[in-house]
Amino acid sequence: MSKVALLIGVSDYKNGLLPLPSAVKDIEAFKRVLSDSEIGAFKTVGVLSNPDPSSIKIDFQAISSLTKDKNDLIFLFFSGHVVQDEQGKLYFATPNTTKPQSKERLKTSTFSFELINELLNQCQSRRQVIVFDCCFSAAFTDQGLGTDQAIVDLQAQLGGEGRAILTADISHEYSFEHKEDGLSIYTDYLIEGLETGMADGDRDEMIAVEEWHEYAQEKVKEIAPTVMPQIYAFKESYKILLAKVSRDNPKQLYRQEIERLISDGKIAPDNYIYLKKQQSLLGITPKDALIVEQATLRFYRNYQKKLQNYEETLSQVMAEHGSINAQSRLNLKQLQQILGLKSKDIEPIEKRLTNVKSKNVVDASVLPEKLTIPVPLNDNFIEFCKQELAGYVGPMANMMVKQALLGQSKSELSCQQLIEILSAKITNSQQAEALKRTLLLGLDKN
Repeated sequence: MSKVALLIGVSDYKNGLLPLPSAVKDIEAFKRVLSDSEIGAFKTVGVLSNPDPSSIKIDFQAISSLTKDKNDLIFLFFSGHVVQDEQGKLYFATPNTTKPQSKERLKTSTFSFELINELLNQCQSRRQVIVFDCCFSAAFTDQGLGTDQAIVDLQAQLGGEGRAILTADISHEYSFEHKEDGLSIYTDYLIEGLETGMADGDRDEMIAVEEWHEYAQEKVKEIAPTVMPQIYAFKESYKILLAKVSRDNPKQLYRQEIERLISDGKIAPDNYIYLKKQQSLLGITPKDALIVEQATLRFYRNYQKKLQNYEETLSQVMAEHGSINAQSRLNLKQLQQILGLKSKDIEPIEKRLTNVKSKNVVDASVLPEKLTIPVPLNDNFIEFCKQELAGYVGPMANMMVKQALLGQSKSELSCQQLIEILSAKITNSQQAEALKRTLLLGLDKN
């Protein structure tokens, strides 16, 4: 599989279009991460700074000719102004573009989206990713004054099979703000997601286009709430794998330490002393450490919400049907895909809920002694607790059980006390009660 990219940035605008100093810096930043063998591992990365339309076409054709198979990947990045004619057609502006200008001049001084679409359709690759970090504005033509309220329809003009389109914001209010490093806000967070590996939401050591978009979107919203990054993907193209994450990346090792210490969606203040030592050992700057911490906590909370969503739906199915029939299974499978959960994520939930349904609730007449007489802890029951708790908190289950046992020997803590401690860690009262019932039932087997 071949991976090729063309990065186009225009900063030198004049005569009606504001200069965008960060545009050429954006493409250099992308070249760095895409060319990195440990991140993008792109075979060829072409860069065009302030090009004219003919140069874009020549390099576009040269790059696309390097794709020989439908599984090859072509990546296009545009940073600059995008203008619109009175018919709503879009054009990427070059240094030759002025505003206002005649309709004929507009076509010769820009690179049209129609031509981009045509060239991509001729390309052998059916894995195509296009990113626009652009200011969208209407164009003045001899047909009249364009309106900055015109509707931008990227899907209609560029949508196609195997194609994913990411854009900072298609509204005409998007300001090309830049951060301290000189990059635009959107590009800066796209780069950050790749360089730190934090865009790897499902932690499979690969960054898919959808994960990448979600990471940048969340980060942009934090500092620019009015900016709405968008993604337009045809069928399965949102799953296109763009980059990889090295398991030995210091930031990933730091992420693992954070995951180990998270409890109830937070990091205890005293754990930050340990984390600061880890930062020093791993050679991570305070800025990068903060990025990793925020991304890890955000992933953990989102993951918990997804598990809760799936569990609530499954609970409704069980309450209505008493079991999972064929149609319910299909619906649950679709929900699993929408939520981005893996089979290993939902298996503990299904096991627990179907088990609870079959046994209903804990009946004191069934287990009178186990409910009233303290039962000594044993390794089997501790492992059972970890497995059941994983259905609610995922990978954090092991650490939560360890924290519950911290500083206490097995002889000092009964099974019932451990059950109370773990149940109290679940904020949703219904889920907490369900976990408690399941663990009490487990006393019989362990």
